[in-house]
Amino acid sequence: MLSGQVKLSGTILANPAGQPDDVLIAAGQVVVTGPVTSVGYAQVIVAGQLVAPAASRDVLEPRLQAQGQSAWYRSDDPRIIIEDTRLGPDFFRLLDHQVSLVVLADLSITPGVTEAVVLEKVADIILLAVVCWIKSDNG
Repeated sequence: MLSGQVKLSGTILANPAGQPDDVLIAAGQVVVTGPVTSVGYAQVIVAGQLVAPAASRDVLEPRLQAQGQSAWYRSDDPRIIIEDTRLGPDFFRLLDHQVSLVVLADLSITPGVTEAVVLEKVADIILLAVVCWIKSDNG
């Protein structure tokens, strides 16, 4: 049983030290942070919010029971935002590939970040909170 804000890896979901009839129960916000190649639980029950990689959906869904919001991110490299955060041009400038933004808190995008930069650097945004864009006088 897990509760609260939980990050799970594919290894944890494989349950290598467990039994095939084990059941994982998670209540709260559950974020799966990497690829899932196998599920070593008879069932995975999530009460709350679940965010997981879209590439692992076919592996997870047969064993998954989710009560609440479920979302599937597209990139292989999610950025998990769990505290109120401001992202500026330097954050996006340092990204050398597309990422998924998984937003579980308030997110502000500061002046200087253009729509074109976001489209280039962000594969998708999984929004389970509030996103606030701050624009400069120049747009």
